[in-house]
Amino acid sequence: MALSEPEESNKQPAVNTKSSGSENRSRTSSLSFTDLFDIEEIQKIQDAFAAATNVASIITHPDGTPITRPSRFCRLCIDIIRKTEKGLANCYRSDAVIGCHNPEGPIVQQCLSSGLWDAGASITVGGVHIANWLIGQVKNEELDEAAMLRYAAEIGADEQEYRAALCDVPTMSVDQFRHIAGFLFIFAGQLSNSAYQNLQQRQNLMERKKSEDALRETEFFLNKSQQVAHIGSYKFEIGEGRWFSSPSLNEIFGIGPDFPKTADGWLSLVAPEDREMMRDHLLRHVIEGQNRFEREYRIIRYRDRQERWVQGLGELEFNAAGNPVRMIGTIRDITERKTAEKEQAKLKEQLIHSQKMETIGLLAGGIAHDFNNLLTPILGYSEIMMLGINENDPKMTMLEQIQQAAERAKELTKRLLAFSRKQMLELKVINPGEIIRGLEPMLRRTIQENVQIKLDIPENISPVRADKGQIEQVIINLAINAQDAMPAGGVLTITAGDVDIDETYSCSHPESPPGCYVTFSVADTGTGMDRTTREHIFEPFFTTKEIGRGTGLGLATVYGIVNQHGGAICVYSEIGQGSVFKVFLPRVSEQGEPIKAVECQPGLIEKGHETILLAEDDEAVRKIISKVLQDLGYRPLVSENVDHCIELSRQHPGTIHLLLTDLIMPKKNGKELYEDLKSERPAIKALFMSGYTRDVIGIHGILDKGINFIQKPFTRTELSQKLRRVLEA
Repeated sequence: MALSEPEESNKQPAVNTKSSGSENRSRTSSLSFTDLFDIEEIQKIQDAFAAATNVASIITHPDGTPITRPSRFCRLCIDIIRKTEKGLANCYRSDAVIGCHNPEGPIVQQCLSSGLWDAGASITVGGVHIANWLIGQVKNEELDEAAMLRYAAEIGADEQEYRAALCDVPTMSVDQFRHIAGFLFIFAGQLSNSAYQNLQQRQNLMERKKSEDALRETEFFLNKSQQVAHIGSYKFEIGEGRWFSSPSLNEIFGIGPDFPKTADGWLSLVAPEDREMMRDHLLRHVIEGQNRFEREYRIIRYRDRQERWVQGLGELEFNAAGNPVRMIGTIRDITERKTAEKEQAKLKEQLIHSQKMETIGLLAGGIAHDFNNLLTPILGYSEIMMLGINENDPKMTMLEQIQQAAERAKELTKRLLAFSRKQMLELKVINPGEIIRGLEPMLRRTIQENVQIKLDIPENISPVRADKGQIEQVIINLAINAQDAMPAGGVLTITAGDVDIDETYSCSHPESPPGCYVTFSVADTGTGMDRTTREHIFEPFFTTKEIGRGTGLGLATVYGIVNQHGGAICVYSEIGQGSVFKVFLPRVSEQGEPIKAVECQPGLIEKGHETILLAEDDEAVRKIISKVLQDLGYRPLVSENVDHCIELSRQHPGTIHLLLTDLIMPKKNGKELYEDLKSERPAIKALFMSGYTRDVIGIHGILDKGINFIQKPFTRTELSQKLRRVLEA
């Protein structure tokens, strides 16, 4: 045998073999003996084999590189033959022969270098030759010693040393050596099988690990994608009552390992309002044999009891008998979508409500305008007729009734104008807290005794620019409305304070733009309102009271006043929980000075003698005003439209002291007419009249500074006093 020391690397190059099992070869060609066995354990076996058989032994790679340390090697080979050039070459040739892979049995032959007997068996794994187990260095009784010495001379070895070393070589018959070699072949085969089993086990472990890694990676990406999409998956074995769920689904439902994953357990997380619906839905699919189902419902998370919206998509599997055996599906968290839909629906509802209120306001303003034109002659003629009748005359009573009815109608039109935001305002910087505290004594006298009044008004409330009388009307109307909601008594609470509205609040309450406000609220502990009532509460003539107890204009008036002041009003109410009306008014800001209103003195008729140019397109109103002007001593020039008015002005040779004109007329409004006349008559003054002031009222109903205005319908007394103030100004 050719011998050398084991290499530290124990490197094994790939082997190309023609043996069968190409798949196994591909798996093993890159493996070496050292990859499959514990070398120290193999070394012990090799040493024991050498000791038991009295033959030298070593395990090498197929290229001859030692794997194990040599066992019982003789001095003849190591120290003498291999020290010569020719002896070493013969050793290599001999090892090449006995180290070849031979599946039929061991290779047994005499060494070319020494004539000693050697044998070898290959260790093969999956058809791939990975190692050699070599034994030998024995002589038999028939060994020709003379021939051995001649060989020593042939290779150049020392004869005496050669003879002495030969004596140390163990002696046995060739048959005995062949038996040992046969045992070696069987033992090498067992090592090959063991190595193959180790390889298979390793390959199986690697494949299993690879599959497990792939499965873990797939599960990771599946769970991650479900988390991103807020989707969880589940499987329910109906017969076994077992429920399997993904981590993402557990997160959606807020459950942990302690949660009982049963049908009843999961159903307990469905919101009570939707639980019966879900049972019926699934039962119907079972009865009808429907596979796929889809439903949106609410759940109550187990961990934090938070309500969430989910969408369930699933499929029922039935057995041959038509009974459900399994349910598989997904559940998606759609809370954000539902919230967005709810907000969108709310905004749409608020937009529709705002548009409806605007439409109703336009209608109410138009009705008030036309009604005021009708009331103007009624009030005027009744007042004129009463001048020539004795107080004891029965006709006086009838005329007074006509006038009282007209006054009540006039008050209704004022409320309609307030709702439609077309009334005249006298804006001043006021403190809402002082207004509320000033009203407290009057409210306590007005509100029924079984209603307790509580005020929570801080001292440092910011001021607002508002009409004091209109704000008082808002508070009084809200207080009376609260009282009516508490027929059996209760508590009426009025609070006030500063508040800043941000974008978040404004998004859900578009009627309140972001900004700084003063707020005051009127709350009651009364019967409360349902949603339908809340939706119509500010509409004119809408009332929940019985006939004869209200006109339905109280809250409509409040709504109009607040909106005309650039504010907002909200109502919070539930049946049996009372109501809260909350008013928001902008904190004081820089604005122009308002026009001051001058109160009319009842019964005082002021006359004059000036020439007045009257422009009014309504015939009935035109006639009564013309009649009143004549009775008051004025010289009226009466026109029915803008063109006629300008023509009368140009034809009149004398002074025209004042233009009395309706604001709303065809072609031009009264203000434009005045500007045209003023270019020709710079000294002419003007008094504007209208049922409402839509075309000339600014942002908060403030007329341009210096403009004089009288609201229709007006009485003879009001007109007489207003004319003198304008003419004498």
